[in-house]
Amino acid sequence: MDITEVVLRAIQAQIALVDDMTTVIKEINKQPIVQTKSKQLEQLYKTKQQELEKITADGLKIWRYYKS
Repeated sequence: MDITEVVLRAIQAQIALVDDMTTVIKEINKQPIVQTKSKQLEQLYKTKQQELEKITADGLKIWRYYKS
């Protein structure tokens, strides 16, 4: 077996592994717990974004008060 065959087999093994991983990831993403966690994270992000907007607005109000 020469180096070309070894490299070819290594590449084929990597391609098969990636294909298997893709299938596994798709199956994992179908699970309800993953969808639930994703929704929870999205909601947490929205909540934190709203908190940041409120803090920013309050900071601007304070700055304008002290400026005037």
